[in-house]
Amino acid sequence: MISALVGLFCIVGIVFSSIDENYISEILWSWAGLAIIPNSIFFVAMMGLANAMVWPSIWPLALDGLGGFTAKGSALLIMGVAGGSLIPLSFGKITLITGDMQLAYAIGFSCYLFILFYAMKGHKIKKWS
Repeated sequence: MISALVGLFCIVGIVFSSIDENYISEILWSWAGLAIIPNSIFFVAMMGLANAMVWPSIWPLALDGLGGFTAKGSALLIMGVAGGSLIPLSFGKITLITGDMQLAYAIGFSCYLFILFYAMKGHKIKKWS
């Protein structure tokens, strides 16, 4: 759930921050002489952290209680990773249509909302009608 919330926060930060603002990196690491980056790039990097924390969380939730179907459930999760190729294509299309890459990141908002739903309620659903 925390990963989904961090991801949502990062998407909002990417879409609504200015490419000219860089106060986050100035505060966090400019004192160490490291390069200063725009705030939107900082949020893209932090979104990577949110993504990295999602898989170790989803895997046990999804496989819990599958018993003899654990192997098939695991295979479906792997296919879900491969099926993620639609989001980058959509991202590219939105970028081409709008000419604004920052706005294209908004597609991730619905993805993180689904992850949040799964973390809070979806993993408890044992039977789909």
